[in-house]
Amino acid sequence: MMKWNYIPLKSIGDICFGMSRADVRKKLNLGYKEFKKSELSDNTQDDFINFHIFYNKDNLVEAVEIFKNDIEITFNEEIIFPVTINKIKEVFTSLEKEDDFHYLDKKNSIGIEIDDNECLTSMLFGKDGYYENTN
Repeated sequence: MMKWNYIPLKSIGDICFGMSRADVRKKLNLGYKEFKKSELSDNTQDDFINFHIFYNKDNLVEAVEIFKNDIEITFNEEIIFPVTINKIKEVFTSLEKEDDFHYLDKKNSIGIEIDDNECLTSMLFGKDGYYENTN
């Protein structure tokens, strides 16, 4: 299991927001596959099986999405992934419910998806302002 620490608006594990795609690939030294999230995407993203890394048009890291339980994420020495939504709400008090399965913390640039059992299925960690244009 991979274990990463989250520093809000700065980094997730060894991946720093603003880091170049080439540096990410070199640092992680893992297999990856490039893909386009949608037809409207400005750039391709990297799929590392357990997580995706999103880049802007200049190939700099904008966000990292974790969606497999093979990665443990900590923040201030507390496990924040994989956990339940109730646990994460204790840690990130600025988290707001978007709908039955999605939560957003604009202050820390975190997006969360949960399942029917209120367990986190994915967390997206973004650079400062990543969620600024969402309602």
